[in-house]
Amino acid sequence: QQLKWYEDAPFSTTDSIHYNEESKKEVTFHYMIAHVFAEAYMTDSLQQQQTLPKLVADDDALDATWWSVQDIQKGIEEKKVTRGVERVIARAELLYKAGFLKTT
Repeated sequence: QQLKWYEDAPFSTTDSIHYNEESKKEVTFHYMIAHVFAEAYMTDSLQQQQTLPKLVADDDALDATWWSVQDIQKGIEEKKVTRGVERVIARAELLYKAGFLKTT
């Protein structure tokens, strides 16, 4: 197993609310994003290849890939990543280091 998950529940959630471009008042769609946490474990073969476990997008995404904190910050600057993602990552790191996100 290359990923170990925090299985109790999402550790955080956020809303994504999108408004009509013209009126700025009418909600065109709204969805909730559940933030989950997992640890990636490097197997011997992955360490030899110096690569991370393979990610596969599910039916709700076009693609899945690993991002570094620097990649996320660059994505925010280029408006390819939603502002605030960096705060979710920072919160996960703090909760993990404090022992609140134990994985199985």
